[in-house]
Amino acid sequence: MLRPSPNPNPPVPPTSSTLTLLFQSRSNAPPSTKRAVLCVANVASEFSEGDIYKLFSPQISRHERPFFAHGIHVPIDLDSGSSLGCCFVEFESYLDALNALETTSKLILHGNLVCVRWSSQQELLSSLFPDLKAPPLDASPPSVPATKPRDLIFLTRQNINSLLLLCREANTRFAGKSVEKPFRWVISVLTKVPWHMTESISTIHRDHLFEMLKLSLDYAKTLLQDPHSQLDPDIVSQLIRCALCVPGFTEKQKVAVLNASDSTCPPDLEKFVFLESTMTSAPSTPITPYASRPRMYQPGGKSKFGAYKPFQYQKAIPGYKKSFYKASSSDSSLSPFAPTHSSLAAQSKPSSSSSAFFKNG
Repeated sequence: MLRPSPNPNPPVPPTSSTLTLLFQSRSNAPPSTKRAVLCVANVASEFSEGDIYKLFSPQISRHERPFFAHGIHVPIDLDSGSSLGCCFVEFESYLDALNALETTSKLILHGNLVCVRWSSQQELLSSLFPDLKAPPLDASPPSVPATKPRDLIFLTRQNINSLLLLCREANTRFAGKSVEKPFRWVISVLTKVPWHMTESISTIHRDHLFEMLKLSLDYAKTLLQDPHSQLDPDIVSQLIRCALCVPGFTEKQKVAVLNASDSTCPPDLEKFVFLESTMTSAPSTPITPYASRPRMYQPGGKSKFGAYKPFQYQKAIPGYKKSFYKASSSDSSLSPFAPTHSSLAAQSKPSSSSSAFFKNG
């Protein structure tokens, strides 16, 4: 019996992407694609996330350590900034969501009778990424596929431009606690991107999302300098913690966020920031306790963000030499792009290193 001859040109699997290698080289926050989701409909436009916390506590997933577990997502229209009259709430387990549904099926919030119903991760991702077709939900660990899938674009440049414009003009477009909505939308986007699907996310798109986070952080710090601003100062620390927990951001990008905010890395997030090889090879230097480190906001409402220093990467990692990182205006990983919106480009220049990316959008 004749045996079939072997294929002289067997298919060669593609090499692992940069994001796959990055994902495998350090600890990462667990994906949130398996959480149960409830939709709260018919909510008033002036509601805040604090109102939702009161409705669903203690079952709701909150901003807890050691990773950022953002559990409330409020969709907004990226063109007008108006609320869509609903929000999505994530729960760690189906039982928690069921208990919350039974206790909050018919409640009055700001004069409106809210309706709580079952939702899905598919509906949630569709509201966060309106231009993305068939949002991926596979939460399996990264592996080398037989054929490389196409790159997915979760937010187009137009989406990012519109969102950054809302962040920049938050004090004039929103009133009361609603001024936080565009910044919390940035947190929702970075939290719900399936970073574990490393083969479907290009490094260019990753850099787009990083620059969106970096510019929104600049706008938040600028708005907080206004004595009449109603923006919650905690939104800055939440943006920073969210950035540090993103598996797709490089160590250099996360250190840039820390130094641009003149803050240090919380000890509980160091494993999500620094590569394992870096942490083991760095000289043993005593780490200053987090409680005794300089606070981003001093008592009495004084802020340190108004005079934050240029990038000084050696401050963020204990034991690093001063020449380990060098900030440069030509560093492409730190300066992806700046918005092309006419009013945004003409009136705002939050960062000199953010002027190259959005111009060709």
